[in-house]
Amino acid sequence: MIAAQLVPSPVGPLALLAREGVLVAAGFTAEPKEMFARLTPALQAEGLEIVDDLGAASEAALAYLAGDLDALDAVPVSQPGSPTRRRLHAALREVKAGTTVSYAELAERAGLPKTAARAAGSACAQNLIAPFVPCHRVLPSGGGYGGYYYGVPVKNGCSLTNAEVSSTLRKGRVAFGNVLRMVTIEHEYLLELVTNNPAMVRDLLVGSGLPIPAFDSAELGSGDFNDRRPTEYRADAVVVFKKRNKPVQAVVVEVQRKPDKGKTWSWPVYLSTLRASRKCPVKLIVYCENDATARYCATPIDMGHPGWILKPIVVDPSKVPKITDLREAIDNPELTALSVIVHGKSDTPEGKQVVETFKQAAVERPKGRPDYADLVAVLRRDFDFTRSLEEARMPVTVEQLEEVPYVRRWIELGEVKGEARGEARGEARGEARGEARGGAKAVIKILHERGISISPEDEERIRSCTDHEMVENWISKALKIHNVDELFD
Repeated sequence: MIAAQLVPSPVGPLALLAREGVLVAAGFTAEPKEMFARLTPALQAEGLEIVDDLGAASEAALAYLAGDLDALDAVPVSQPGSPTRRRLHAALREVKAGTTVSYAELAERAGLPKTAARAAGSACAQNLIAPFVPCHRVLPSGGGYGGYYYGVPVKNGCSLTNAEVSSTLRKGRVAFGNVLRMVTIEHEYLLELVTNNPAMVRDLLVGSGLPIPAFDSAELGSGDFNDRRPTEYRADAVVVFKKRNKPVQAVVVEVQRKPDKGKTWSWPVYLSTLRASRKCPVKLIVYCENDATARYCATPIDMGHPGWILKPIVVDPSKVPKITDLREAIDNPELTALSVIVHGKSDTPEGKQVVETFKQAAVERPKGRPDYADLVAVLRRDFDFTRSLEEARMPVTVEQLEEVPYVRRWIELGEVKGEARGEARGEARGEARGEARGGAKAVIKILHERGISISPEDEERIRSCTDHEMVENWISKALKIHNVDELFD
C-alpha cells in the first residue's frame, strides 16, 4: 500500500507518498492522487491510503520548512528511470542547500559530459520527488529560474525558503523569514518592463496615436512627488526623454486594475510637480487590462479652471502592438513580452503567431539579453512554457537523443543503441557510422516535425553523411533554422 500525507508549506501543500518507509513521490499539490497517477503501474496496483503521519519523511519535511536545510538529505527515496537518469537524480541529491548549479554542471557531477545539459534538464523535468531530490537548485546558466513542474513561483519559493538565492528575480518579490510574499504581479509586470527599458513608453504612446519629440535617451525619473507635502504622492513609474541631455518629454506611467476615485486628485499632482521639476511637457499614461477600468480612467478630469481639463492617455490591450516580426522581437524583448502577455492568450492565428515569435526570439536572442520567459509563464499560468524554452536553448548531441520523445522508438528498435554494442565489440569505425546514421534520421525527423520542407536530394545528402561531428552540428541547427538551406551554411 502506498501511504500519503499532506504537509503544509509556505508555497502550498506538499504531498508525500511512501512505500514501506521509502519515499516514492513528493510534490507541491493538494491532491496526493495527482502524484499517485505518476507512479509506475506496479506501484499503483498497491493502492493509495491517506494517513495522518508518515513518520520520518514528514518529520524531515517539517524540519526542513522550519529552517533545518539538511533535514531532507537522509530520507530514503526511490524513483524509476534509466541508468543515466538515476545518476543525474543521485547527483541532484548532492547539491547542497544554499548552492545552485547549471544543467551542464549537474551533468558533469553525474559523470557525464557538460554537453549532456539537455539530459540533465529532462531528469529535472521528470523528477518525482521534489524537493527531496532538489531539482529547484538547478538554474539556467543564462540567468532566471527556468522551468519547474509545479510552477515558477513555487521554484522561487523553494529557493528563497532555503536561502538559496540571495537576490530576487524581479522587484516586488521579497522573503520574510521562511515565507514568500509577492506584490501582485499583475500590477507589477508592466512596471518591470518599463524599468528595464524606459524607451518602450514611446511605443505605447505611438500605439495611442500620440507623437513624441525626437530624443537621444530615455531614463527613469523619480516617481516621488511629495514636494514637502504631508500627503504621500508616488507614481508607479516616470520616464524622462532627453535630447542633448535636456528633458524634452516626461511621462508618468500608472497601472490601474480597478477604478480608484482618489486618482482623479493625485494624477494632476503628479503632472504638475513633474512639469515644474523637469521643466518640460508632461503626459500621463494609464495602463488598464479590462474595458470597465479603461473607460473609467479615460474620463476627463475637470480642474475647475476654464480650459484646464486633464485627459489621461489610457492604454488598453487593443493598443499594445502584436509583435510577430522576429527581428523586432529580438531587438525589443520588453515590448515583445508585453505583447505575448496581452495577446498570447488568444486562440486566433495571430495570437498563436505572437506566442511563437516570442518563443523563437527567446531562443535566438543574444546571450545575456533578457527574454522574460519566467514572467510570461507566471502570467499565462503555463509553466511548460519556460521548460520548453529552456530545453530549446540547450545544445543537443546524439548522446541526448534518447531524451527526445519522437526519437525514442529508434532507440528501442536498436537503431541508435547499436553504438554501445559496437563499442563492446571494439568496432569503433562501425560505431561512428552507426551513430551518424542514427543522427541523420534524427535531423530529418526534427525538420519534418517543425514543418520545414526538405527535398529528396537534401534528404539523401543528410542520410548519406557519415561524419558524426557534422551530423551533430546539424541536429543542433535543426531545432532553430527556418529553412533547410540554413542547415548546410
